[in-house]
Amino acid sequence: RRIVIVNPYVILTSGMKHQLVQASKRGVEIEIITTSPTSTDSMLTQGILVDEWKDLLREIPTLKLYGAVGPTQLH
Repeated sequence: RRIVIVNPYVILTSGMKHQLVQASKRGVEIEIITTSPTSTDSMLTQGILVDEWKDLLREIPTLKLYGAVGPTQLH
């Protein structure tokens, strides 16, 4: 079982985080694929996610985060 989130503008609500934590506890692999600070066109949304990365990785052990690098954007 796996959850894959592909979105250039990832902002997770507290409810979404809770559901991902619960899924991780059940052993569900979770991937978030998004832009990175070098490839985003929205520093605000990217800044929010970057600020949360360490906490998300600590709270959701099965989470893998991927960010596009360089000029590549997801959209």
